[in-house]
Amino acid sequence: MRYGNDYIKGIYYHSPYLTKIIFATMYGFLHQKKVYGKYYRKYMEFLLESQYWSVDRIKEVQWEKTREFIRYAYEHSLFYREQFKKIHLHPDDINKPKDMIKLPIISKKIVRKNRDKIIPTDINVKDRKST
Repeated sequence: MRYGNDYIKGIYYHSPYLTKIIFATMYGFLHQKKVYGKYYRKYMEFLLESQYWSVDRIKEVQWEKTREFIRYAYEHSLFYREQFKKIHLHPDDINKPKDMIKLPIISKKIVRKNRDKIIPTDINVKDRKST
């Protein structure tokens, strides 16, 4: 057994063979649960289903996800809400892909300057990673 703290390793190495098998099985189960967490099955099912979609269906889903993203940015980011208000735009005004040309272009300099305002308000400050 290569993983775990010294206490766990000590128990493992000094245990009978059957107990080692149980330890290894439990470790494998917990490791698999960690790697293939609660979202894995959901996304795998989506991918298995969506691989057979028509081009039109794929574009439709992509557009739905894009609209959700635009609405999320507007509702949860002070920066993007301000940008939308400056140009008198609301997410409901973006109805087709051609309407995306109305969205403001944001440069790296602007992102760096407004980093704290860009990060969504529904993300816990402790969860934010410094980049």
